[in-house]
Amino acid sequence: MTAEAFLLKYFELQRHDSMYLALPVCMVFLYRLLLELKVRPLPGLRLVSTWIYILHPGVLVAVRALGKAVPAMKDLLKNSLAVYLLVCVGSGAAALLIGWLNGRIRRSVRGSGEERESESKGERVRGREEENGQNTASGI
Repeated sequence: MTAEAFLLKYFELQRHDSMYLALPVCMVFLYRLLLELKVRPLPGLRLVSTWIYILHPGVLVAVRALGKAVPAMKDLLKNSLAVYLLVCVGSGAAALLIGWLNGRIRRSVRGSGEERESESKGERVRGREEENGQNTASGI
């Protein structure tokens, strides 16, 4: 794949620097390698990686727009490695923020749901005591 990249660059045959014929073959072997790894699943990373995938095109557009708007960043857009790193950092940071916010929201919703559940259980117990003729107000 590296040889293909250098040949395409030398002959100026490609429009983008991420389009290679050897890439699908390389990905098949990389996916096979990943399937062989035995690692503990981390469900939180599923959400983060999904958000990175969703956000990275928008972050790329934002980086390019920022590069055109800010005169000091115009030269930065000429360096594809710098753009790649900015998109990686921006997408990763945004995805981690979304994952963190999602965790906080889930904990707060789960916490308020447990409170409501315990309140309703308490009401059911009081209702049964009242049905049985027990006075709950006086503690008798």
